[in-house]
Amino acid sequence: MRSGNLALRACVLGALLVSGPARAQTAPEAGGQDLDAAIRKLSTAIERLAGAVEKAAASKSEDQESRRIDLAVSVLGLRTRRIERLESQIDSLGREEDESTGTVRFLRERIETVQKEGRTETGELSAEAKREIADVELGIRQLEEQSAKAAERKSALEADLAVERRRVTDLERLVEAWVGKLGT
Repeated sequence: MRSGNLALRACVLGALLVSGPARAQTAPEAGGQDLDAAIRKLSTAIERLAGAVEKAAASKSEDQESRRIDLAVSVLGLRTRRIERLESQIDSLGREEDESTGTVRFLRERIETVQKEGRTETGELSAEAKREIADVELGIRQLEEQSAKAAERKSALEADLAVERRRVTDLERLVEAWVGKLGT
């Protein structure tokens, strides 16, 4: 809109410059030199105006590109934080799996110990040892189920992480291309 107003002003200025010398030329003392000077002034003014309009259009285009880059960089920041959050969740699930594995190993050792120490004189397991073994086995099954669910969640998060990393790479390429265009 500003460039339209600027063009209108230039046209009005040109008309004034042309009509002024034309009226002056009707006077007997006016010569062709005044008209030539007025035309040169008008020509120079129009060239300046064209340059200003061109600069304004280029500036507007650069502003739009700059806003696009700012937006893309913001999205990159958000995606990077999402990647960090996914990595943190994956690490947490990995630690949870490791702890479960260690606990299951300890509980299996506990069962072996109870089986050795919980035998009666006849060689059979005491009722208390059987109960303890059953409780420990139940705990092992629960831990194994939790570990399997954690492994599934970890696998899904790793797939999400791979997708996010590809998106970030694509967006980085796009930003680099935009910056390259602005630099040339």
